[in-house]
Amino acid sequence: MLNEYLITYNTNAMTKSFTIILILFVSFIVHGQDTTPTVHSFVYNGRTYEVIETAIPWAEAAELAVSRGGKLAEINSQEEQEAIYNAISNMPLDFSQVEWESSLWLGANDINEEGVWIWDGDNDGTGTQFFQQGEIISTTNPPAPGNAVDGLYNNWGASLDFPSSIEPDNYGDQDALAITLIQWGSGEPGQWNDIWTFLKQFPIIEYPALKVPTDIENNLKVESTVTVYPNPTEDYIHIENHYTEIQTLTIYSNLGEIVRQVQPKQSKSIQVDISNLITGNYILKITTIDQKSTIKKIIKK
Repeated sequence: MLNEYLITYNTNAMTKSFTIILILFVSFIVHGQDTTPTVHSFVYNGRTYEVIETAIPWAEAAELAVSRGGKLAEINSQEEQEAIYNAISNMPLDFSQVEWESSLWLGANDINEEGVWIWDGDNDGTGTQFFQQGEIISTTNPPAPGNAVDGLYNNWGASLDFPSSIEPDNYGDQDALAITLIQWGSGEPGQWNDIWTFLKQFPIIEYPALKVPTDIENNLKVESTVTVYPNPTEDYIHIENHYTEIQTLTIYSNLGEIVRQVQPKQSKSIQVDISNLITGNYILKITTIDQKSTIKKIIKK
């Protein structure tokens, strides 16, 4: 079964908006036991991001990201920060597995040189420095405020209740970056925290481009009651769901752009005209009134 959610987030109601596609891939069950962790995926600005519900140390998380063709996520703007925070905040994550409450790995560290924070999501020891940590006078006092390098983006914790408590604080030699979804002593939900590399957390993986959700077909058994025909087609496609009314149909290009969205009167059978789309492959998302979704590949001749 595949559950998918579409979230539209407006960064400025007057000027711009972007869309996040959030997909929950349910674990493949074999003989009554899970063989793979749950993978949550969303798309922002033409790139795919994944959260994998496997709690592992930072270095292992980076290794996992590389093995899947990506890297631990790098956040370079307020828009990307808000996109990632809003997406993961809407995921039904089981944080009982993690060791630092409600926190997920990002791709930065100061392992090589204390206080020199670099983006190193593949853990090869190199990367762009984006932040210089402030001087730590003693373990009982917070560090001096740090500085962004070359104006690069950062979102370190700075508590509204305790303004003298700031991140990163290197408490007990903390060298890896995490985003935290709840308020804590030094920060607000969505801000960044330096934590110990050996802690077991969920990774956020970023891919260099749109990752078409072939996991649905190749790695997971997805039960679907939806029929799409004819496929390939030159003009119309017919979509039938045998049990539940269809609420929304969304067609995406291979770049992840929405090229057509239909919100018909609730019906189990719908016809959509795609004659004006250019020849090529597309992704069709069918969402039913109970908010369950199915993904289909369609071909426009």
